[in-house]
Amino acid sequence: MPEQTLAVVIERIDNLKEHLTEKLDTIEVQTTKTNGRVSCLESWKNRIIGGFFVVSAVLVPVLIRVFF
Repeated sequence: MPEQTLAVVIERIDNLKEHLTEKLDTIEVQTTKTNGRVSCLESWKNRIIGGFFVVSAVLVPVLIRVFF
């Protein structure tokens, strides 16, 4: 393979590597943001579910005593 062609291939590979590195950095930043939002939503959901169980545990026995 002539040196000129080899130099072109090496340059293209280097450019591709730089481009991919930039894209991966962008993806990493976005993933970090998304994970923070998802964690927050999961925490909120768990609080709602926990509250439902606490209210159910207190309210159901009271309703049973009142109506039966």
